[in-house]
Amino acid sequence: MRNRALMTTILALAVMFWVGLILLANQRPPNAANQTLFLLLWGLAVAASLTPLAYALGGRLARRFDDEEALLRALRQGLEAGILAMVLMALRFMRLLNLLSAVLLALLIIAIEVLILLRRR
Repeated sequence: MRNRALMTTILALAVMFWVGLILLANQRPPNAANQTLFLLLWGLAVAASLTPLAYALGGRLARRFDDEEALLRALRQGLEAGILAMVLMALRFMRLLNLLSAVLLALLIIAIEVLILLRRR
């Protein structure tokens, strides 16, 4: 029950981050400080949104389900997705994002996750 309450809290935080992101984007001019704040909120919103999803999918797809390990894995995967989203958006702000760089960064994150999972076996 503790993990369910934690996932519900993280999901509520995700909603707050998305609302803050929308308010920031609509009420502040796009200067460097606001873009940095936007990137931070963007990464937190993506990470907080995907963590409960990763936890639910991990519980469905796991052969054996260990609550603590599944929770840490979901938090790590959500954090990785948030960092990837922040880096991709920062590259977009600098007009350096293209399909090749996006795919390579995504593959790098996937490779890191696979290496972590293989190491823990």
